[in-house]
Amino acid sequence: MEIDSALTIITTVTSIITATVLIFTYRHNVKRDKPQFELISLNLGMKPDRKIRAIHIQNPTKPIDHCQVFCNGIALETQFGVHLRNWVYIHIGGSADFKLPEDLVDRENATIVVKDGKRTLQKAKLKNIPYAF
Repeated sequence: MEIDSALTIITTVTSIITATVLIFTYRHNVKRDKPQFELISLNLGMKPDRKIRAIHIQNPTKPIDHCQVFCNGIALETQFGVHLRNWVYIHIGGSADFKLPEDLVDRENATIVVKDGKRTLQKAKLKNIPYAF
């Protein structure tokens, strides 16, 4: 009887440790598999009024197949050739610019969301994104 209870305790503890390690490994792999990139605010060569006019995504570690950027839930457009599109493919080490709406009222609390298809890659407040001159 004592051997059975000892084996039960050992099996339970081993199962808990194994499950915990697997959960942490899975979560680490999910974070590692996301493309890492930089978000930069741009002026796009307009008047030097330091007003942010675009979001620049650069240097992803993995390609972003169907990259979309949203500002307060509104899809931002990018110039792709002569056509305006609201999504673009960004290759490894590449970049893309997404124009902010001119009539954006609450720039202080605007939330920027970068997605690859339906998967959210990054969320940030517009005021926390570094500014490139």
